[in-house]
Amino acid sequence: MDAMFTRRIIYASDVALIFGITKRAAQYRLRNIRSYFGKRSDQPVLVEDFCYFYGCGKDLVYRHFRALGETEYPKKPNKDPDNESSKPKPQT
Repeated sequence: MDAMFTRRIIYASDVALIFGITKRAAQYRLRNIRSYFGKRSDQPVLVEDFCYFYGCGKDLVYRHFRALGETEYPKKPNKDPDNESSKPKPQT
């Protein structure tokens, strides 16, 4: 799984689905990982950090990403200035 833009960050929603826990419990687990690695609360948890902390292989996480169809980072929405839905509607 060495694609050029493979996801390297794991989010609380991913952890919740992997472990079958609530998102709040997943946030707590990510906070424990950040604390273990000495990261600040605004720094992301990498897949490598998660796998090292829980002793699992990267293939488990990447299988999860593939099952969700999110092997790459999500695409940003297209901000088209000519898009009709983004223009204000005239008042009548």
